[in-house]
Amino acid sequence: MSRENAGKVMTIFGPKNPEELGYTLPHEHLYFNTSGYKPEMTPEEEKVYLSPVTLENLNYVRKNPYRVLDNCMMFDKEMLRRAVQEFKDKGGGTITDVTPHGCSLDSPLADFLPEIKEVAEETGVNVVLGMGHYIHAFDIPDESKEAAGKEGKNYDILVSPTSKAIEGFSPERLAEEYIKDIKNGYGNTGIKPGVIGELGTGFVVTELEQRTLRAGAIAQQETGLPITLHLQPSKMNDHQDLDILEETGAKLEKVVVGHRDGVLAIKGMTFDKAMDHYYSVLERGCYVQFDLCGNQELFKADLGHWWLPSDRERAQAIKLMCDHGYEDRILISQDEGHKYYMTEFGGWGLAHVLTGFRETMLDYGVTEAQCDKITKDNPQKMLTIF
Repeated sequence: MSRENAGKVMTIFGPKNPEELGYTLPHEHLYFNTSGYKPEMTPEEEKVYLSPVTLENLNYVRKNPYRVLDNCMMFDKEMLRRAVQEFKDKGGGTITDVTPHGCSLDSPLADFLPEIKEVAEETGVNVVLGMGHYIHAFDIPDESKEAAGKEGKNYDILVSPTSKAIEGFSPERLAEEYIKDIKNGYGNTGIKPGVIGELGTGFVVTELEQRTLRAGAIAQQETGLPITLHLQPSKMNDHQDLDILEETGAKLEKVVVGHRDGVLAIKGMTFDKAMDHYYSVLERGCYVQFDLCGNQELFKADLGHWWLPSDRERAQAIKLMCDHGYEDRILISQDEGHKYYMTEFGGWGLAHVLTGFRETMLDYGVTEAQCDKITKDNPQKMLTIF
């Protein structure tokens, strides 16, 4: 099938040659609202929930990221500009924002896309936008909607759960909406997505989530865009998701399996068993993505809790994958979806995979050339329309 933009990457500025992207983050969130993971809380915890992130409560925030609403929301243009500029100053070229906004049917994209584009123009950083629907169980709480309303914009469904848009939709019908946005742009903005996803599946892959995966596979066949997946970090649904995509016609060589560094920290998981799992996924031709670099906390959410591994464990695993010949199928990022990830809140920031984590990879024997391939060549190849 001949496609107008085959061989290009679709950015917020339009199609670009892959080599123009430079060092590229494949899985980030520029503006974010992760409050849909709000856990049940006591009355005392509810009081803390509505507090701002401060130096005094930062330790609590790190250990309870979903128990402070302010930590889960970022819609400040100047704060975003500072974070993106820091990435640029450390050599960064492109950020892929995979926030699953839904599609024009149910997305408030017109409210904030102009601001993201302005930040991209001001900093000189390319932005590639995602599109699609998140996990079925994600539900934005009322407090988040009220806080977002104070910003004067409709950010309450910045992340669109699967159930909000596609109940009653067949995969084919939803794919029509995906394809429409990919070809024409979001709403009346003219700005087009460059990747399908992150398409979300939860602890159990629901029937609605399966429809989203199938819709993504159909849209990929029509448009040539890559697909990027959200899997719960503590679950190993990789092959189930890949089976659904493959049987619906997806090209697995253009599929990214996300949050896989979480497998290293599953309770009872040995390092060797985790590596065997990675190899079984890589053998199918897709990308394995370690996109939580910098984060090694215990996550507590109403849907469950899970640990994340250390950067040392991530680097060891990446070294072994390289040794087994998979260096061209590895992607790394930070998945910035909480304020405490940001450097101005004491975190590692958007440039971590180009600085501190790169140093860790080098310490564990990953070569300079392999680091460049993982942070530049691989994401460029992944994002290229086929």
